[in-house]
Amino acid sequence: MSTLSRTDFTQRFENRQIDLNRAESGLTSAQQRAIATADANGDGKISGSREINAAFSALDDFDRNGSRHSVNMGTSARPTALRSAVNALERASTAAPRRGLSGNTGNSGGTSSSGTSRTEAPQGRNTSGNGVAHIDRTINPGARRQLVEGRVTVNGNTYDFRSGGHGRGSLPKGTYNITRHLDRRSDRSMTVGGEGYSFAMSDKFDSRVGGTRSLLRIHPDGGSAGTEGCMGIVGDAATQRRFRADMIAELRRNGGNFSLTVN
Repeated sequence: MSTLSRTDFTQRFENRQIDLNRAESGLTSAQQRAIATADANGDGKISGSREINAAFSALDDFDRNGSRHSVNMGTSARPTALRSAVNALERASTAAPRRGLSGNTGNSGGTSSSGTSRTEAPQGRNTSGNGVAHIDRTINPGARRQLVEGRVTVNGNTYDFRSGGHGRGSLPKGTYNITRHLDRRSDRSMTVGGEGYSFAMSDKFDSRVGGTRSLLRIHPDGGSAGTEGCMGIVGDAATQRRFRADMIAELRRNGGNFSLTVN
């Protein structure tokens, strides 16, 4: 049995674009709908690091191996439906047009200084700017239990996160003041592999639910996937230890307060 990691997937489609119409014949209807949500600019193609990363997240929703960073591909003799889907995407992909420095097509993936689309950096490398949380994907937009997925960079390192899916859904966009709360927690929903912690986020009005969101925290995305509005860091125990250390380092460097912008 083999797996395909998020990093391998993004590297596989580096400098390529996937034509969604050509891919349809090799995808189930559910897979078609899911992957179509990764087409951020609606051009019928998946290209650029953010769209490719979002396409992997869409495929991973069909996977049950317990990781948001890999999918089960089965074997060549007994392939999984996801192996077939990835093969269909490969058949539907072609070399992406080169982009000049001013040739931004509207894809949020951006361009590199050499004019080629850059690959998505694996978790743990700075891709979004320190103190910034980028929302890459919104599930059930506008619904009470709206769920978002994205990446947050702290102390120069980038981590995947989820917010929402339960309670009143995901946290609103904006700038938050982060302070130290609890360095150790044992709550199932805030613990992964025995590692638990929480950092406090300032209150913020949420126009989606028509009220102020309070008691928001940053903590491990433990238990069932998603949170009640907190920012849940996705990853294993080692990832949680690294994130906690990075956030503590930021707070110490900034006098106990850290500004985090969610966009």
